[in-house]
Amino acid sequence: MQVFNLGSPFHRIPPGRFTGNSPALLVASDFDDTYVRWRDYNHRVNHSYLKQNQEAMRTVSQNGLFGIITGRGLSSLKPFARYFKPMRLDFVAVDNGKELFLNSGRQPAVTWLQGLTHAQADVAWKKELQKTARWDQAEVMKSIFDQLSEAGFQRIPVSEYPSFALKTDVVVKKTVHITAQNWQRLGLKQAPERSVRLPVTISIVPDESALYVLKENSAFASVYKAIGQTLARQIETRVAHKSSLSFRYSDHGFYDYYFGAPEGHTISKASIIDFLLQKRLPKSILKTLKGVFVFGDSRNDVPMLERHEYATRLKTTLPSYCVVSGPTLKNLPELKTHPRRTDAPRQGQLKKAILAQYQQFLADNRLKKSG
Repeated sequence: MQVFNLGSPFHRIPPGRFTGNSPALLVASDFDDTYVRWRDYNHRVNHSYLKQNQEAMRTVSQNGLFGIITGRGLSSLKPFARYFKPMRLDFVAVDNGKELFLNSGRQPAVTWLQGLTHAQADVAWKKELQKTARWDQAEVMKSIFDQLSEAGFQRIPVSEYPSFALKTDVVVKKTVHITAQNWQRLGLKQAPERSVRLPVTISIVPDESALYVLKENSAFASVYKAIGQTLARQIETRVAHKSSLSFRYSDHGFYDYYFGAPEGHTISKASIIDFLLQKRLPKSILKTLKGVFVFGDSRNDVPMLERHEYATRLKTTLPSYCVVSGPTLKNLPELKTHPRRTDAPRQGQLKKAILAQYQQFLADNRLKKSG
């Protein structure tokens, strides 16, 4: 296995950070509905919930590394940099693990995140992605927009959906005519009493390989799903000769989320943690790390939530602990048995679950030492 020896930026972190009474841990959290809980999606967060999570995550990561691994693209994460003011950010991975950024200068989290550009993405991870997964982000995004255009979607002002999209997003819309002839193809269980003209709105983040299909009429949820799945398959076919692509589906209540990943490859949020441990962190830090903690709530978090252990290039293993949180918990498939897992399905329980896992880790560590 090739190891990219590009001089990991983490060598600049003072060794003292990994000493003291608290163990050094690698801590990674999802952003939406895990690190933050929205009162008004993309606009207002629950500040009490955020403060509690920050306290718990600082406790667990105080002598190690902390990062955010999100499905958001960089452009849709940066507007919320202010929510990391009391935190230390060592790394950020966006678009479900397709871009990785390392805080090489140990800048304050807000300053660093606000100043990030795609040109600063980790070169080693970018090469790994191109080499192992035949992933071409530019071609994937072009295919998404071309297919939507061919399907009759037209761009509309973002201001028409201020609570759904950010001002940097692209919002498109078309009207679907549901008739007695096409209702089965559109996923309905029975024919409508009369023809229906259904508006379909989709939001696209310019640097995120995903579709957000807004469900404006819950009675036609199956129609939105059928349209989204058809578009996803068409985009996969369209880009196949230039880049591998397979869309995954997740129901988020008022919208359906289709997130793209390289077909046949396990590029995911878990891949980022594997990469850091196997190829990117220097031995001096790997020797001090005692465990991995991950927090998430949705289907795109499953790969990192159900890992039992992470192999490092030192051919050692680190115990892994996970906390499953958030309102979409009920929509998750049953996770594979995890030796150290806690569920926090209701608002306000995440801090308690994180600290409980941390105490479990400390107990496990003492047991190993005494044994």
